Amino acid sequence: MEVGYKSNESFLFPSGLSVNGSWVPPHDSPDYTGTTFQRILERYITTSICAFGFFGNVVNLLVLTQAGYRKSEGMKENGAHIGLVALAVSDMLFCLAMCPRGFMGEKISLFQEYNFYLVYQTYGTGFITTLILTSTWITCTMALLRYIGICHPLRARNLDGPLFARVAYPCVFVSCVVFNLPTFFQYKASLYMIEGERYHLMDLGYMDVNLTRGRVFFWMKIIFAIIIPAAILIFCNFSLVMALRRSYRMRRECHVKDTQNHARNRITLTLIIIATSFVILGFPSEIVDLDLFQESIKANTNKTELFLQLRVIANLMQVLNFSLNFVLYCVINVHFRKTIRDFFRRSRSRSRPGSVTSRGRYMSRFPSVRTSTTHL
Repeated sequence: MEVGYKSNESFLFPSGLSVNGSWVPPHDSPDYTGTTFQRILERYITTSICAFGFFGNVVNLLVLTQAGYRKSEGMKENGAHIGLVALAVSDMLFCLAMCPRGFMGEKISLFQEYNFYLVYQTYGTGFITTLILTSTWITCTMALLRYIGICHPLRARNLDGPLFARVAYPCVFVSCVVFNLPTFFQYKASLYMIEGERYHLMDLGYMDVNLTRGRVFFWMKIIFAIIIPAAILIFCNFSLVMALRRSYRMRRECHVKDTQNHARNRITLTLIIIATSFVILGFPSEIVDLDLFQESIKANTNKTELFLQLRVIANLMQVLNFSLNFVLYCVINVHFRKTIRDFFRRSRSRSRPGSVTSRGRYMSRFPSVRTSTTHL
């Protein structure tokens, strides 16, 4: 057996990165490596988008944590900003975790030594799907909190927005990690002796989906990672869109220019677009891994190539969802663009002689965050 032996049953990432992350579509032969179209998408385009997404989310963190940006968005928005910061962290880690896929070449399952590639192949699916689950529920939490704040303002007054957000998002992160722990046991690294030499094989693990316990966990993920989040996002988005329409109509009829309400509506619009893009770009990759598609492909191998191409496209859409929030913020938020410009101006001024004065002038434009009050 060659070191590069490729097992159809042991591939970790044939083309998928979904929360389901457990089924390998059938290939025509053991030497199947995908079409040129698939290889270009997976190796070059997806990796480039992930690299862009990583640096974009780093910029998001730098901007969102600026006190001046938070003040420009309205003193009552820090609860929402905590959610945006949490989402940027999760998306950044996802993009970073996905980058090695483009440098691993063929998806082998047999290794001569215990190295990074074996660990990544074996446990990478657990780490990546945990981050997908975390981003999903951070988005749901933001949508729910915004729904309460906009559609039920009297109830929202009983909540300390920043305090609730600081508790809610760490709880979301911990809950997602604990819930998704079984995914780390879907595969295992087994040691084999082949012709007198030691090899490490990425093998099926304790929580393999073909086992009853793995199947139960698989359907639990379908419920808690797809069905419930989709229902929450669709309901909250619809309610927030209706609330925004009423707000714009009332302001237009009353000829009122309320800067504070305008800032609140801008944040609400941002969250609506984030949630909408999550549903449109993120969930198709999860849906194509359901049993309905699996059984269809197994029954008709002529559809295998088409299915694999559609799956690669769906996965690319999911990667876009985690990578393009930076572009979204730049397009719809003038204050975000201004803060980026001011940030790089400050960076340039630091590298010039006599930059202390320039830095002092810049910092004077950013009042302390302690002067702001925040809500949901």
